[in-house]
Amino acid sequence: MTNDIKLEFEPRTIEHLGLQMYSHLPNAIAELVANSYDADATEVTVQIHNVGGKEEVLVIDNGHGMSEGDLATKYLRIGRNRRIDPDGGKSESGRRLVSGKKGIGKLALFGIGTTIRLETKRSKGLSSMVLKLDWDEMLESSGYYYPKVSKSDKPASWSGTIISLGGLRRASKVDAEALARGLSRLFNYGDSEFKITVISASGQQYQVTRDLRINADNVDFSWTIPGSFGSAVDAYVAEKKITGLVVASKKPLRQAMRGVTLYANGRLINEPEFFGSAESSFAFSYLTGYIDVDFLDELVPDVIASDRRAINWELESTNELRLRLVDLLTVVASEWRTERTKRKRARAEGRQDKSFESWTSSVKGPERQPLERMLSTIVSPDVDIPENLQDELVEDLERIAPPFADLLWRHLHPDVQGPAQADYELGRYFHAIDEAIKRYVTDVEIKSQISDQSAYSLMMSAFGHAKSKLHVFHKYFAISENHISPSTAENVEEGHKFLSAGLIRAVRNPLAHQEKEKLLSCGAFTHEDCLDALSLLSHLRRRLDDSVVV
Repeated sequence: MTNDIKLEFEPRTIEHLGLQMYSHLPNAIAELVANSYDADATEVTVQIHNVGGKEEVLVIDNGHGMSEGDLATKYLRIGRNRRIDPDGGKSESGRRLVSGKKGIGKLALFGIGTTIRLETKRSKGLSSMVLKLDWDEMLESSGYYYPKVSKSDKPASWSGTIISLGGLRRASKVDAEALARGLSRLFNYGDSEFKITVISASGQQYQVTRDLRINADNVDFSWTIPGSFGSAVDAYVAEKKITGLVVASKKPLRQAMRGVTLYANGRLINEPEFFGSAESSFAFSYLTGYIDVDFLDELVPDVIASDRRAINWELESTNELRLRLVDLLTVVASEWRTERTKRKRARAEGRQDKSFESWTSSVKGPERQPLERMLSTIVSPDVDIPENLQDELVEDLERIAPPFADLLWRHLHPDVQGPAQADYELGRYFHAIDEAIKRYVTDVEIKSQISDQSAYSLMMSAFGHAKSKLHVFHKYFAISENHISPSTAENVEEGHKFLSAGLIRAVRNPLAHQEKEKLLSCGAFTHEDCLDALSLLSHLRRRLDDSVVV
C-alpha cells in the first residue's frame, strides 16, 4: 500500500501555508503538540538534538499513533476538518475535543525546517511506519509528492509518534527555556493528564506549565473569572461558560507579556491584547492573564485565523465578546488602581506610624492641599517608585511639612512652644496660648523679683524705660557704641512693656473671663490667632532672655 501514500497539493499553497504562516518556532511546534493532544497522548517531549554540529527538534508523544492507512487518508490529507468527522470532533478515546480543524497544521513545520521524519505506530501494530518529507523535493514535484516510506521495528507495547525536524531555518541555536515559555503561552489545556516537557541539547528539562506564563512570585493581585465585574459581564460570562484568570504583577511587565490571551479548548486563538480598552492606562503595564472562550470554536463560519493568533472581531458574536472583555478589563484596571494605592499608602503610613489623613489635616494653612497632592502622587498607582526611594521622599516631605507644621514653622522660643504644643495639637488653642503666657508671667516674676501683682501690673512694673526692674534692650545699646540712639532704646523698652501688658489684656484676660465657645463660634479666636499670639510671645520671650536686672 506504500505506493498509495502521497501528498497532493499545489506547490504555491504549500509555500504560502508553510513558510509564511508559521515562521516562529513555538507556533510551529505547537501544531505538533496539538496533534499529540488530539491523539490522546498523556506525555509530549520536545527534544533539542545536536547532530554533527546541526540542531534538530524532536517531538515525541505516547498517543495512539497512526497506521499506514491513517497516514495515507488522514495525516497527508491537506484541508481535512476533523470537526465534521463522524466521531463528532472527539479524539479516538472520546475524552477530548480535538483542536485540529483546518488540516493545515502539518505544513507548519516547513516554516522552520526543510526535512521531516515521522515515525508512528499503533499499539497493535507489528512495526512502526517511517515517513520522510523533503521541502525541496516537494517544490520540484508537479502537485503529487510521494514521500519516502519505510518500516522500523519497535517494541510491541509501544505506541505513539516521533517527529524529527531538520534543516532548521535559523541562524541562532534553539533556546529550550524560551521555547518552553513560548509554548506555555500557546496552550491552556485543562486536562491534568497531559504533560509537556522541553529538553535542551544538554539535557536540561523545562516543564511547560502555567507558572512559566504567569510567575506566581511576581503576582501582586489576581481576578478569577467568573467573578464580580458588573451584572452585564457576569451574565455574559455565565451564559458562554467563560473562565480565566487576570493577574497584576508587582513590577511592569515586558511588552510581550502584557495583555490577556484568549484560548479555545486549550489552544491559543488570540494573542495577548486589551481588546481596544484604554490601553494608555498605566494599569495595563502590569496586567496579564488568560481567558478560555471555548464557544468560539463552535461558531460557523470559523472566526479564528488559520495561524491561531487572532480572532475576526468584525462579526456580531465576536464584537459582543470584545465589548464584554473591555468592560471586564475596565473593572480590573479600576480595582488595581484602588488596591495598589491602598497597599502603597498602608506601607508608607506604617513606616511613618501615622495616617496621611491625620498628618495633612493637622496642617491648617494653604500648604495642606499641595502636601496632600504630593503624598497622593508618591503612592499613586501610576507612579512606579522603588520602595526605598518612596521612603526617602516621604521622610523628606515630613521634614519639610511635619504634622502640625503651622506651629513648627513659626520656630517659636522653646519656652513658648513647650507649654503650648500639647494643647495646640489637640485643637485646644485657648489653653495653648494660656499655658505659654503663664510660663512667661512666671519667668518675669522670677527674674524681676516682683510678686503679689496681677499679670498686667507685673508687666507694667517689670518693663519700661524708667523705674523698671528689667531692661530688655540694654545689651544691644551697650554694644552698639552709641550707634543706637537713646530714644530708640527708650522706645524699645517702652514698647516691650506695652506689648507684654497688651498681650495680657488683649488675649489672656478675654480668654479668662469670656465663654470660649462664643469666641470660637464667631471666629474671634482661631488657630491663626493662637499662632500669631504665640509668635508675639516668642519675640517677648527672647527679649526677656536678653534682659538685665537694674
